[in-house]
Amino acid sequence: MTKLDRRTLLLGSAAGALTLGRGLGAAGRGDEGESLLVVVELRGGNDGLNTVVPFEDDHYYRARPSLALAKKDVLRLDDLNGMHPALQKTARRFGRGGVAIVQGVGHREPDLSHFRSQDIWGAGSTDPAKLPETGWLGRASDRDPRAPANPVARLSVGAFGLPYALRGERTACAVPSLQRYARRTAPNGSKAGERRARLRALEALNQPAGEMKDMDPSALRRATRAAETARLSLADLARVRAFEPEATWPDTQLATDLRVVAGALAAGLPTRVAYVVLDGFDTHARQAGTHRELLAELDGAVDAFLNEMEARGRLDRTLVVTVSEFGRRVAENGVGKTAGTDHGAASVALLMGGRVRGGVHGDPPQLDRLDPDGNQPHTTHFLELYQTVASSWLGVKDERVLGGGFEPLGVLS
Repeated sequence: MTKLDRRTLLLGSAAGALTLGRGLGAAGRGDEGESLLVVVELRGGNDGLNTVVPFEDDHYYRARPSLALAKKDVLRLDDLNGMHPALQKTARRFGRGGVAIVQGVGHREPDLSHFRSQDIWGAGSTDPAKLPETGWLGRASDRDPRAPANPVARLSVGAFGLPYALRGERTACAVPSLQRYARRTAPNGSKAGERRARLRALEALNQPAGEMKDMDPSALRRATRAAETARLSLADLARVRAFEPEATWPDTQLATDLRVVAGALAAGLPTRVAYVVLDGFDTHARQAGTHRELLAELDGAVDAFLNEMEARGRLDRTLVVTVSEFGRRVAENGVGKTAGTDHGAASVALLMGGRVRGGVHGDPPQLDRLDPDGNQPHTTHFLELYQTVASSWLGVKDERVLGGGFEPLGVLS
């Protein structure tokens, strides 16, 4: 039998099994009456001005001689705003009243670092001294007495692991893909004897004490919780593989990730919050083509997901929200096909679902009043957006989630 270092066994097996957060309760089944929140992070800093275009503002065209979208090309929403032509399905949904656009979303003194800004948005805090260890959605779940204890109730899907936003006292579940989600008992390349030894040890973690009574109790409890979390979530997510969609889905990575969320709902799992990431929005150069492709992927995947929810009678209980750590600089850099934009400040957020009060909300961009860096100042604090989700959608009004002073936006019925 292969001998194993006990500390390595505990930590390695727990991490390999799954991990996430603390606390574990009994598994629960889905409740058809519960709401679902899906957060789509547009990672890298989405260009809000070329997502929702102020096509009547001459400052926009002067600042972006290469990147500005022509009036004839935008999908007109009203007399002032139009969507990027890659967002055709979203624009049609907007016309039916199912999309709210919130303009100027950001905060004071924005940090132009991707990493710091992503942490600020994930934490749901702008505290300059120290960000909290937990994320805003994790805290909302911790303070929601109705939130199921099952780890798949808070589900992150995709290659980026558990997002800051979902960190909390309750356990959450991070699934890179259905194919790659498995209980790993040993590192890749391990010998058969070591794998068998780790598997026996992992199974023993669910025993009261046995031969492991001399181990650190807190480490043993953490490892046992991780092992049990893995066992429960593996059993639940195995049922998602049998998902047969009602809607037509595109063949993109974002659509694949959202199909997992849709499959979890179809399988009756108690998923209440889901988080997915669409990466690649850091468009310092050659922005036009990249941005078009990313928005087209967003458009197709989210539309398919909402169609799936509608076909299953769940559209009124579904809310999709887009977030991005910041927008882009108003003025372009480079010329012609090489043109791009640097890190900016305020951007736009989209909310989509059956209970969304459609329309363009918030103050229009004032491109003649930029901050000292040449960026669009915020007119809607991102914590107002979060408060809308936490209190008006999830029903959690506890000030410990986001602090006081932020009222929900009137974008949900």
